Amino acid sequence: MKWYILTFISIIFIFTFSCSKIEKQEDSLAQEKILAKIASKDISVGEFIRRAEYTIRPRYCKGSTGLEKKIILNSLIAEKMFALEAGDTASILKKEVLQNYLIGRKEQAMRQWLFYNEAYKKAIIPDSITKKYYNFSGRKYKIKYITIQNDSAAQEIAHLLYEQKVPLENIYKKLAHSDSIPQREIDFFKEPNETIIKTFFSTDHQRGELLPVMHLDKNYNIFAKIVGWTEQVAVTEKQKSQRWNDVKSKLKEYKASEIYSNLVSSIMADKEMRLVDDAFFKVVEILKPIYLVPEKEQKDAFLKIIFKKEQDSTIAVNYFNEKEKIKNMPFLEIDGKIWTVERFFNELEKHPLVFRKRRMSPAEFPLQLKLAIADLVRDRYITEYAYKKNYDKIPVVQRNYNMWKDAITAKYFVTEYLKNQNIPDSLSDLEVIDKYLNPLVDSLQKKYSKNIFIDTEAFNKIKLSRIDLFVYQKNVPFTIVVPSFPKYTTDPWLNYGNKLNK
Repeated sequence: MKWYILTFISIIFIFTFSCSKIEKQEDSLAQEKILAKIASKDISVGEFIRRAEYTIRPRYCKGSTGLEKKIILNSLIAEKMFALEAGDTASILKKEVLQNYLIGRKEQAMRQWLFYNEAYKKAIIPDSITKKYYNFSGRKYKIKYITIQNDSAAQEIAHLLYEQKVPLENIYKKLAHSDSIPQREIDFFKEPNETIIKTFFSTDHQRGELLPVMHLDKNYNIFAKIVGWTEQVAVTEKQKSQRWNDVKSKLKEYKASEIYSNLVSSIMADKEMRLVDDAFFKVVEILKPIYLVPEKEQKDAFLKIIFKKEQDSTIAVNYFNEKEKIKNMPFLEIDGKIWTVERFFNELEKHPLVFRKRRMSPAEFPLQLKLAIADLVRDRYITEYAYKKNYDKIPVVQRNYNMWKDAITAKYFVTEYLKNQNIPDSLSDLEVIDKYLNPLVDSLQKKYSKNIFIDTEAFNKIKLSRIDLFVYQKNVPFTIVVPSFPKYTTDPWLNYGNKLNK
């Protein structure tokens, strides 16, 4: 039996955090202000805003008027009522794939809270450091540069450049046989790499200055010369204050990432993952058709298969048939524990793969799959750490879980209800809502009215945008932030329920 070995000490520093950087939120987020109670369920102000702003609303409540806000609230309350009607014993909730999906949603929120609570909150940036970067943050540098991915070659270039004073352009011409040396712009607020930020914006520079070599990653070096820059000066007090806060925020994110990286290193210390070659390459053939598709088709490709939204496709049939054949094969070993192929695919339902490289050739896929599996295993250990910290009990984590659970349960309830209504195919979605769902929502408003409480004062203070926005996160297993908008009612009146006492 052949094994492929990955040591976490060597890979831990080259991933993009799959926990994502949770929104800058204050401690009060853990106890979000309740906007509405619907029997045993509730909706917070934050949840209302996210459900309204982070996805595309239908035309009938796309605006920001009081009536449109009421339609949104009625829609969210309808979703909760439908979930109550379906109950926790609804057949949809008994499906293992959905249970794993909801667990995965919860665990992603736990890792995000872990980042926030144990890294972001602890990242303190002194004003003296902020000022150092603030002074030059308005500049946009234009540079000429050479990128070298070989350390020995980089050493030779460094010798020529810094000791023998050979011009950067001459070195590039000799290397590339071209006079067109690469150029680019460096913007403090757009540049993601901390090393580049520190090199360019922590001190003053001169036009024509040759910068020290920048080591961005393992075997990845940049030699650069400043051609010049433009500068946007913050003039008003408001502009100065905004820029100061933006600079401080970016530096805080870098510091938080450093703290988090150290924490993850301690969690994964001395752990080594070994992949079984035979099983691994069989899994490669199963997953390759799912992920080696055009980039625009990659989003949630795995989820579409496991939820059988593409169950008639050749890829889906192959996926279910082939994984069943090898489910008992040992797949990997870590920390003295063996994962079978079945265990691995079970974990995938909780943590769809996140590839570090979005575009890859068939030849590259096995290596990128190994790295994605390593990230999945790493996240499993981070999640276990988060469970030990009881982060599954954090209100914001529970609220996120319940939001997804209720949205899915409500959609199931409505789908089953409409199946029995003999609806003509000619009706539009809006006509279906008007003829079939509005009366259903009205009846449930009456049924639950005594158990519905709304904080009208908090509701009236909410301001919404009219701009369409769809929010998703990168480098996480579940990219969509909130469920799609619940298109269940066009009712613009709050003529039911009670005032929520504070």
